Amino acid sequence: MPLTGIPRCSRFAVLTRIPLTSHPPVRCLRCTVIQGSPRARSRTMLIPSEFRFTWTRALALTMVLLGGLTACSSSDDDTATADDDSARVSEAPSSTGDDDGADSAASADDTAADAETDTATVVEDPCAPGASEPTLVTVGLQTGRHGMTTGYWIAMAEEFGYFEEVNIEIDDVAASSATDLLNGLTAGELEVNVMGSAGMISASQGADMIAVAGAVNSSIWEPISASEFQTWDDLRGATIGVSNVNGVNAHAFRQMAELAGLDPETDLEFIQAGATAEAFLALRGGQIDALPAAPPTNFLAADEGFTTYGFAPEGTDVPKISALQILTSREWAESNDVVLTCFMRGILRLIDFVEDPSNRDEVIEVSLPILQGGSSTIEDEHLIQAIELYIDDPLLAPYVWHDLHLPEDSFQAAMDIFIAGGSIEADNAIAYEDFVDHTYIDAAIAAEE
Repeated sequence: MPLTGIPRCSRFAVLTRIPLTSHPPVRCLRCTVIQGSPRARSRTMLIPSEFRFTWTRALALTMVLLGGLTACSSSDDDTATADDDSARVSEAPSSTGDDDGADSAASADDTAADAETDTATVVEDPCAPGASEPTLVTVGLQTGRHGMTTGYWIAMAEEFGYFEEVNIEIDDVAASSATDLLNGLTAGELEVNVMGSAGMISASQGADMIAVAGAVNSSIWEPISASEFQTWDDLRGATIGVSNVNGVNAHAFRQMAELAGLDPETDLEFIQAGATAEAFLALRGGQIDALPAAPPTNFLAADEGFTTYGFAPEGTDVPKISALQILTSREWAESNDVVLTCFMRGILRLIDFVEDPSNRDEVIEVSLPILQGGSSTIEDEHLIQAIELYIDDPLLAPYVWHDLHLPEDSFQAAMDIFIAGGSIEADNAIAYEDFVDHTYIDAAIAAEE
């Protein structure tokens, strides 16, 4: 029987198989343990019938048997030697030495770890540029970008690139009417509003509105009057021009008058004269005697010889009132929680920058063109006074674009105004915890720490 092409181990199995039907085939163990190889299946080969068991053949068979054993043993020894050599090669140090090999491996591990850390950082901060496509947020601004306590801060954050840093793009929409802003929010045309506290009225009437931040939480109006009035007592019987006789600035004036010893209901007469700029024109023309003036109009008035009374009567605190809120709908906030948190982070970064004295010159340089867009009659020096007042004044600064939480006492003061003026029925007044949601500003603060 030709054995050419049959492995040595298989040849041994062929030659040692006794051609008797009473004896089972013999398989080479070496062949059966090489897994994954064509030789892993032991071969069963029949011996031709002409093979007969004789002593001569027995001797020959014995010799072949010994040769086969030697072949298998040699094969085993060769394989073992190869395995040992492979093991020694794999354990052998590189040509640069054990220390260099370990350093190289450690360096590779460090590089991989650094790459993993960098990747994790990008994934963990959804506000990072490049984490996703920039998100466009439509923001309604009461009095527009040049409003000293309203749109100016949003415009500044955009100008300094802080919204871009948190992957946000701003589409700002100016509106002079609170009603327009509220309607835009309800219709979905606006996503976030920076405006007064009129949203509390809509929320009390069932509208889906929440305040996610309190941007201005105190009175920001300084009473000014014609020069013939010099003290609070002199104002008895005076006509006070306000934007709305039941509005927030009228309430602030009444509260200060009361703290100064006047009875605002009997000693003063309130009439509607428009916002600060319009009311100041009425004061210049003699149609009114006094008004609550927001900066920088108060500084301009002082330069023109009008009497100013400070932001609170001597020895008292500035009246606490929710004068400016960041407003949105709960539905939009919950559906865009990451976007809203990123938006708040952009504002926080601006506040940190503005409050750093070393940045003051740059802040003023960027601020002036924004603020001058609202009035060509305000001199730079008055605008600078207003900027520094809101940033540095110990009486006002803590309540103006600083902490961004809306205190409950400020909320309640605004609510009392709306109830007293008939805008909200007491039984329908929305509760503080149902209207104010600090979830997003708190998340922004935590992310910035």
